[in-house]
Amino acid sequence: MITKKYFNSLFENSQKIVLGISGGLDSMVLLHMINDLKTNDGKEWLVVYVDHQLNLQSHSWGEFVQSKCNQMNIPCKVVQVTCEGKNLEFAARSARYKALCSLGADTVVLAHHMNDRIETFMMKLMRGAGIKGLKSMTDVTDCWFDRKVKLVRPLLNITRDQLQSYAMINHVQHIEDDSNQNNRYDRNWIRNVAWPLIQSRYHIADVNANRSINLLNEAWELTQDLARIDFDTVSLGNQVLDWTKLKNLSHLRLKNLILYIIDQHGVENFSTHHVEDFSLNLLRADSDSNTEMSLNGLVLKKIGHKVRVINQTQTIEG
Repeated sequence: MITKKYFNSLFENSQKIVLGISGGLDSMVLLHMINDLKTNDGKEWLVVYVDHQLNLQSHSWGEFVQSKCNQMNIPCKVVQVTCEGKNLEFAARSARYKALCSLGADTVVLAHHMNDRIETFMMKLMRGAGIKGLKSMTDVTDCWFDRKVKLVRPLLNITRDQLQSYAMINHVQHIEDDSNQNNRYDRNWIRNVAWPLIQSRYHIADVNANRSINLLNEAWELTQDLARIDFDTVSLGNQVLDWTKLKNLSHLRLKNLILYIIDQHGVENFSTHHVEDFSLNLLRADSDSNTEMSLNGLVLKKIGHKVRVINQTQTIEG
């Protein structure tokens, strides 16, 4: 299901690799595949089971993963985390990525597959996301939690049904998390209710949805290329932009450039109406007027003919 050539291309520049394994079907199939494909080329592989301590069985699931890794002679580490906050899904996700990225690895591997990708697309669609959100997951990207860590998802072109067939043929044991049946969570509702209904009418919906997501990824790359060109044109160096050149951009290109800057600084979870308002203020401004936008520690401030980009998080850390 994963060719040797594709596998080698994913990990060509990786040295210390962490596998996030939950014990579920997807991750145990991933572990089985990687155990078959990896070679003795000096790369360090470590399986990590993140125990969110949200299920009474979570400890035994960690023991299950540990026992399977022992059979495969792959090092395994169990990391316990706590999840706090009103949004339990986001808290668990943040705690999980923090645990996986804190072990000194240059690469983190996750078992997201095609159906996960489509579910993410649908969740982002219902939240009114732009291209960045709708393009969903990619097989290789910088990790949103720590940009120094590469995130690899080898199973993105494989459906859940294919993974189930692989597990059956290769006798891959796995655990079942009963929380996956709780449709109170958006992803579970899409997986258990909405998507089966869609597929009952459109039998190759997964293939076509995945194709559309790939096209959105191409569109995203084009917007990034355009933003890089515009950034080079208006940049005065040291995170200072020339407002007189910024205001010559069209409104769409200016918004695209601002979103590019926000993304480069790793800012997540912001409302795009702030970008809309700030871009219009820049276009309507005159030489003497000042305006600024602040998003989660990133500040863009126009004073006179210059727009300064200030990452207050980096300033505090420095």
